Amino acid sequence: MTSENWVLSIIPSLLLLLLAWFARHQFGSWLFPSAFFGLYWALPLITSLILAPDFHFWPGAAWFILFFGWTVHVGTQLGWAIGNTNVKAIKRNSQARTFELFWGREILVTCTALGFLSVLITLQSRGYPLSMLLHPDLIPRVSRDFSIARYSEFYDPPLVARLLTAFVYLGSMIGGVWLGTGAEVPRRTRLLALLPFGPAGLLALIHTTRTSLLFPLIFFLATYFATLVLRQVNIGAGSVIRDPKKIAYASLLILAGVGIFIALQMLRDKLTLDDISITLDKTRVSLLGTPSAFSQWLEREWLNGRELGWGAYSFAGVYDVLGIAERQQGIYVEGAYVGAGEWSTNIYTVFRNLIDDFSLPCAIIVLFVIGVGAGFAHRKVSTGAYPSLFLLSLFYAFTLWSTVVSIFNYNSIILAWFIFFGYLRLGGLRLLRPVSSSRKREVVHDQCAPIARK
Repeated sequence: MTSENWVLSIIPSLLLLLLAWFARHQFGSWLFPSAFFGLYWALPLITSLILAPDFHFWPGAAWFILFFGWTVHVGTQLGWAIGNTNVKAIKRNSQARTFELFWGREILVTCTALGFLSVLITLQSRGYPLSMLLHPDLIPRVSRDFSIARYSEFYDPPLVARLLTAFVYLGSMIGGVWLGTGAEVPRRTRLLALLPFGPAGLLALIHTTRTSLLFPLIFFLATYFATLVLRQVNIGAGSVIRDPKKIAYASLLILAGVGIFIALQMLRDKLTLDDISITLDKTRVSLLGTPSAFSQWLEREWLNGRELGWGAYSFAGVYDVLGIAERQQGIYVEGAYVGAGEWSTNIYTVFRNLIDDFSLPCAIIVLFVIGVGAGFAHRKVSTGAYPSLFLLSLFYAFTLWSTVVSIFNYNSIILAWFIFFGYLRLGGLRLLRPVSSSRKREVVHDQCAPIARK
């Protein structure tokens, strides 16, 4: 990348960060949808430009992404304004609400058990017993076999195993809510929120796919963030910067995530420590190359007419099941060489999905509508309407996965979100508040639940 292109790319990236800060300042929280979206997209753009300046990046892509962020911001403002809610009135309620998750402990254990059953069925589909996972020397053999079968033999896990995977995702969603409710439970009990990551980790080890771990993590964070909005708990960068423990924990989590990412890459490609340079090069392209790949495609195609998919790229799994369009491995077959090396990536972000499906002008309209829905959901959740937590957490999940592809491409994920929505509609959350020092906590009316004393 030339120095001129770098400057022309960093300017809109910093403006996107400024837009996110403005939205945060206007609505008082980084969890406001447009602030969250702008901050999330500014970080990979700036990080890629700083840590991978050798990657080819078309500056026009950064300006388009800035416009996408502004479109989402306008949409969220409109969605928030629906109903003429007074923003300041909501901000004045500074006391955090506390919620109880109905059957939360039982659901987490059940989802985890069904996840382990998915692991067992997956292993048996290739003739392996579950006990093989107890022998570390045999794990690379199992992982390599599944990797070859998936890419060379077009192997798919049995339907039952794929359906059971939805409960791993559901468990992570419930876990995020469980951890975010603020209920007064022992710390060890709160750690039950992490149970679904057990089968998720085993599935990642078997398939050598990072998505097996990333999806539960994204859904966990999405519902956790939405629950904080429900409780009117704000998170700010200042509190994190001033707390050395939080900085240390965040650094350890990032290092652990990158380490797992590298380890799965080595298992998939059957690489050893002697090939660490190859692994690091491929990891660098995987982690930092997505904005570059999108920019290359956009530079080449944004003015060209193309046959639209009308949902085939954003809902690939559903279209495949219905026989409308066959889903390709990884959505896109062709890859983009983002740098001077030999490694390419076929990950072009959700923006390409939307443009391929609806054209660039209509993709902007879709993002505006998404912003309207997210702004409306944020307002409803802020006032205590917990069924709207489903829509708000779905927006967070959409944003967190937007650097890859559409979150709606996977049928097991859609199934998990439908179950989660049904759980909330049936009253899965109960609002608690202290009535007085001499009375017990009681469930109070919160737009959706009748008054009942515990």
